[in-house]
Amino acid sequence: ISNKINQVTMNKSAVHLNFQNVIANGEAMKSDTTKLNILRSTSCQVSYFPNTRSARCRSFYAQTKSKRKASSKSRKISKVLCFSFNVRNTVKQEAWDRIQLLEREMILAVKEEKYDEAARLRDERQTEMASWSDDSQELLKVVKELRIGNRDSRAGALEELESYRDHRSIPAILEVLRDPDPKLSAQAEKVLWNIFCHSGDNKVDKMLQEGMMAMQMVSNLENAENIFSKVIENAPDFGEAFNKRATVRYLRKDFEGAVEDCIAALSLQPDHFGALSGQGLCHLAMNQPEEALSCLRRAVFVNPRLDQIRAYVADLDQVVEEKRRRTEDLDQKDSL
Repeated sequence: ISNKINQVTMNKSAVHLNFQNVIANGEAMKSDTTKLNILRSTSCQVSYFPNTRSARCRSFYAQTKSKRKASSKSRKISKVLCFSFNVRNTVKQEAWDRIQLLEREMILAVKEEKYDEAARLRDERQTEMASWSDDSQELLKVVKELRIGNRDSRAGALEELESYRDHRSIPAILEVLRDPDPKLSAQAEKVLWNIFCHSGDNKVDKMLQEGMMAMQMVSNLENAENIFSKVIENAPDFGEAFNKRATVRYLRKDFEGAVEDCIAALSLQPDHFGALSGQGLCHLAMNQPEEALSCLRRAVFVNPRLDQIRAYVADLDQVVEEKRRRTEDLDQKDSL
């Protein structure tokens, strides 16, 4: 494909289409004018990298901390500010996702020899990349290397992504969990947990670590739950705080509360295989096999490395099937 593309000349634009220009640096995004303007008018140039995001979060929470404690009215104000903060992050995530989609479309166009379309996508990428920070562009390059590089370069990309701890790289790392190389998939799982546990705010991350230390002892579970509740209060968009509190509530046999926290964690990070597993185990403890099976199946789909969860799925399959058959038998008897 590379040789063929390098020999192609676009008839309409008379632009030589080079393979590396088509699939390398696939850092662009599809967006309508409205969303692009929103990005540029808010925080498009602010990266998700630890130092920048930490300063951003510290500034945000410093401005709203006193208001949250003052009165119910001020707490409502802080929630509005927090919502606005989350909206900006959500728009940025959507933009990132569109870039990944555009990258895949470019590769597909090349494979199908639709060179005019590939050139159009390339030009669109170059135009949109002008509004992206250097950090974001570099992160996209690392993600691309993770997807199309050889074994060693992909392992190196995982190391870089672990140091970045940028949540936008999670979908690409999740793909590596299915890699046939067990060392590479194990490395990907480790990197994911490090990213999950990173909020972007050093103070919040420190509180999370304190809670994780406290939950190691049964006698400290109540204290651990209180710590995680404070983390959630300070960082309501931090999914891992909900997941950790769900774990503590599960250990304290507060299964309904744990399920609520798992649902909250999954609303923030839909592919959090830890929260999926935890919710499934809670349903299992509450004698809800169908709900448990649904959650655990999804957990194994996201992370095939969950061998113990896979064993639970196999057992639950039999339980649910037997329950279904008994129900059908009873319905038949009633009809007679």
